[in-house]
Amino acid sequence: MAISGDLGSGKSTVASILAQRTGGRLISTGTLQRSIAAQRGISTLQANLDAEVDESIDEQIDGLLVKEGQSGPPTVFDSRMAWHFVPSALKIHIVVAPDVGAERIQNRTGSTVEQYDDVIAAQAAAEARAASEQARFLSKYQVDISRLSNYDLVIDSSDAPQDDIIALIEQAMNRATASRLWISPRRVIPTGKRLQYLRPDNEQPVSDDPDGSIVCYARPYFFAIRGYRELSAAIRTGRGLVRAELEAEGADIVVRGLSAVEYLHAEATLSSLYAWEEAHGFHFSHYPRFLEAAAGD
Repeated sequence: MAISGDLGSGKSTVASILAQRTGGRLISTGTLQRSIAAQRGISTLQANLDAEVDESIDEQIDGLLVKEGQSGPPTVFDSRMAWHFVPSALKIHIVVAPDVGAERIQNRTGSTVEQYDDVIAAQAAAEARAASEQARFLSKYQVDISRLSNYDLVIDSSDAPQDDIIALIEQAMNRATASRLWISPRRVIPTGKRLQYLRPDNEQPVSDDPDGSIVCYARPYFFAIRGYRELSAAIRTGRGLVRAELEAEGADIVVRGLSAVEYLHAEATLSSLYAWEEAHGFHFSHYPRFLEAAAGD
């Protein structure tokens, strides 16, 4: 099993628990990378930046993945690249809202290579590290670790209890579920100028969409293009996860020749987000930066 994910998503804790439950060995490339950083007296972010020019760092880590993936006993990999180097593994990816992940990173204790003055600094470092890794792996291996379609199961840990995440992975291990994407309904951005979110009685969302939510991904944002009924019900009942289908991501075309990124920029508005919040009695943990920037102009 190969478990990867966003920084602060809790992937390492989940991997450790699953290793204990399955009796497998736990191989953590994050631990190895932090050890390399500590030996060099640098931060993990700097270790990532150094790896862009010092191939020995990746060779040491990747060599371990290949070796362990070829061994007999079951192994749980806590690694952003194990899904690529161990193709037979069940590929799990855990995502998290950037601000939630940054807060978790800031609250970590005991690390000498990951210490930040505040959550803003932690988020900036996490984003820089993620960008470094994404660019490095794309250049070296021609794979984009941020693409959700690489993985068998994607789970959002932003609002989900850890036990629910473990349960979904165990179901996938037993092939008891075909659902590939589970996300927090409170981070899905509404799009589409045609939408009227509530009936006059303020009880049910207006939507002729089928059951289930159809979403797109423009990292780090999920946005809905259909299935608002399911999203609305999930928010109203306090669910931490909702099942969704991934229509497109990144440069994939959504409609009218627009990519997922372009569609989000064209169709999402702060007024729609405010209306969705008011209708459901909650607030997004963060708004897309491009909307905040446009509002400030």
